[in-house]
Amino acid sequence: LSGRCYEQESVPHKALDTIMDLLARHLERVPLAELASLADDDLAALAQLFPALLRVKRIAERSRTLSADPREVRRRGHRALGEVLHGLAEERPLVLLIDDLHWGDLDSAQVLVSLLTSPRVPKLLLVVAHRDEAEGACTRMLADQQSGFSDAVERRAIALRGLAGDDARSITQALLGRVSDDAGVAAAICGEAKGNPLLLCELSRHALAQSTDARLSTGASALSLADVVRARMARLDPSARSLFQLFCVAGHPLAQHVALAVRMPDLVSSPGDFSALRALRHEGLLRPRISHGADALAVYHDRVREAVLEELDCARAQELHAALALALVQSGRADAEQIARHYFEAGMLPQAGLYAEEAGDRASRALALGRAAELYHLALHCQELVPASALHGLRVKYAQALSDGGRGAEAAPLLLRAARDAPPAQALELRRQAAEQWLVSGRTEEGLHALGEVLRAVGLRLAGTPRAALLDLLATRLRLRIRGLRFVQRDAAGVLPEKLLRIDACKASLALSFISTIRGAAFQSRHLLYALESGEPSRIALGLGMEAIYASLDGGRAEARVRSLLSAASELTGKLTDPHAEAFQRLAEGQCAYLFGRFQLCSVALAQAEELLTTRCRNVTWELNSSRFFWGNALVYRGRWRELGRRLEVWLDDARERGDLYATASLLLLRTRSVSLAAGESSAAREQIGTALDLWKSGEFGVQSFLGILSQVQVDLYEGQAEQAMTRMQGLWPMFSRSLMSRIQLCRVHAHHHAGYAALALAQADGQRERWLSRAERHQRGLRDEKMPWAAAFADQIEATIARLRGDEARAVTGLRRASERFDAVHMHFYAAASRRRLGMLLGGDEGASLVAGADVLLQAQGVASPAAMARLMAPGFD
Repeated sequence: LSGRCYEQESVPHKALDTIMDLLARHLERVPLAELASLADDDLAALAQLFPALLRVKRIAERSRTLSADPREVRRRGHRALGEVLHGLAEERPLVLLIDDLHWGDLDSAQVLVSLLTSPRVPKLLLVVAHRDEAEGACTRMLADQQSGFSDAVERRAIALRGLAGDDARSITQALLGRVSDDAGVAAAICGEAKGNPLLLCELSRHALAQSTDARLSTGASALSLADVVRARMARLDPSARSLFQLFCVAGHPLAQHVALAVRMPDLVSSPGDFSALRALRHEGLLRPRISHGADALAVYHDRVREAVLEELDCARAQELHAALALALVQSGRADAEQIARHYFEAGMLPQAGLYAEEAGDRASRALALGRAAELYHLALHCQELVPASALHGLRVKYAQALSDGGRGAEAAPLLLRAARDAPPAQALELRRQAAEQWLVSGRTEEGLHALGEVLRAVGLRLAGTPRAALLDLLATRLRLRIRGLRFVQRDAAGVLPEKLLRIDACKASLALSFISTIRGAAFQSRHLLYALESGEPSRIALGLGMEAIYASLDGGRAEARVRSLLSAASELTGKLTDPHAEAFQRLAEGQCAYLFGRFQLCSVALAQAEELLTTRCRNVTWELNSSRFFWGNALVYRGRWRELGRRLEVWLDDARERGDLYATASLLLLRTRSVSLAAGESSAAREQIGTALDLWKSGEFGVQSFLGILSQVQVDLYEGQAEQAMTRMQGLWPMFSRSLMSRIQLCRVHAHHHAGYAALALAQADGQRERWLSRAERHQRGLRDEKMPWAAAFADQIEATIARLRGDEARAVTGLRRASERFDAVHMHFYAAASRRRLGMLLGGDEGASLVAGADVLLQAQGVASPAAMARLMAPGFD
């Protein structure tokens, strides 16, 4: 299956366009068992990415338009293509050849990277050819992603150097034939060609076409490819010459009927007159290609095309572009993006803008989201002179393409610009969306400013301080308790638009949750209150789920209320046919489980949420970021670090590609305190922490700041820097209290257990042992006061270590046994292994050696390079 990229061709996935045509032809003739085994959604996603495959009956029968998150549809399509290629490769040797990859697009690169990073890489030979001097986005992305390729991928780079001097001279003399005895001619040709086989052939052919040997001797020194092309063009009749210029201007394969349909004064042809085309093929200037499933012709080599274009003046080029655009339009089957480009090059911007928008719509449907955004951007540029109000819909489309692609920071300014030309109610909604996109992508300052304006417009305001937010939260929760969760159900159409807008403005509590948790909780309570008053069920379901999450921050004492809220949300969600409500229900259940320290339940629920969010929902950046954050942390506590490492690479690539500062910072911190330390890369971990905190800019002490300090403490403990760890924890407490994060049970457990660990490590290393042991006891009591099983496990481990440092080994042994059992009971198996390792060190003998060895096996199986160093982090105070 071979294809080629063209500089001026701009179809989605253009590096694979011809390959998909050929694949469709093959699958039409040869049934493939893998097609029957693929899920309908996977086949639908594959057809949505590559419409050429709809010619295959089995794919067409099961195809439909998916309404899922575009990024997930793209991932499903990539996975399905991998399965199809895997099936082909099982039947026969399979080669994919892509020429001129330097002109490929990012969407094509993403497909190739997906194939090469898959755990189930098809057994194929992938050959890509590209110029070193013309590095493009596609080749750059493939090079950047090489480290993530599957271990099954064998990479080999072959530099195609110019022919060696002796070989070049031998070939040139053989080509010259009758004048081979003239060494000067051969030397001149070799010097100009610089070892390029194409130029050797063309220059030799040109030399042979000259009239006399004397002309060869005197003119050879001035030979160049431009001379060759000029001479070749001079031998053509005017009609063939103009036709070849047309192909050169096109820059992509042209169907014969389109080329013959072009009407220009100097281009005399008719639909049935193929003489000019035959002449061009006879001269070796054109060669057959396949384009969009049809037979077409293209310029034999890009160097030839470039030489022709250098000779064209601007006016002539514009004339050719305009004529070609018209012929493509009249053909009725041409690609809108090609038409847009030719109109653009012809200087006919309004026409170019219309076709660029149409092409953007097509790219959006094919989930080439980056390409869709580029085309909408081009459409806007081309229609600058059109009244701004007429471009409102186009701006919204552009913003939607960016939002669907998770590029919130780029979408937000467009939404604000679109709001200027919208009616008041729609304008306020667009401004709300802009605020949300800024917040979910980590642009805190811009997001809070925009949100503040929207809230003021609906009669609300952001609390100035965490304490003011707390008072608002308590007052709103009191109102909720008094009125209860009853409501009279109404369709959204039956609720005043301004009321719906006020509810949706409060929905910003989603994005606020990781910026200012107390402010987020206050707005969420208002969101639920207003939703219940409106009676609109999807907003109520969302409000109940979010209220359950925020209620879980209070810890175990709120468990009954959380169960009640989740039950009410589940009952309502079951009556809706809203995939987002269903996905959010799983998300809420998973986050609540995490906040109660039930990490296995959290993983199960969030895996379900991720599947629903990515396959059935759109524009769910915050939900996906939140799901991945909590799921990743649950995997850390469960000791599933290899699984986490695989997922983190995918999640981080996605976040960076979208320019999502929040997700990138969160995931970097997560990798720091897990995968990086497991690999023994503590220096790299410190660098990652710095990078993450530089990305996250917020004037408030929030979740990222808190996690940044805890991550630094964990690296300190891993490296044995006990004093530094304690200094950080002592600096944390005042900010922790002022921010009111100390009201969150999960954060209190984290703070007590890290401070307790730092005190134990320092008690072992410092001369003031009793001082630090007393500090550790205080944190141990703080953990027990939480009355949560996972907190009690930390408390047992700290208490056992205190006993050991005070010389009471019997009590230490009992405490460590109890700690390991409690850690296992809450599925925190790494901490259990660290406790058993310490127990083995205390017991000694065969039993002790067995415990240490068993713990090391578990840790090493999850990629831990140094179990001893990891034990310093997870059970300090024993070295």
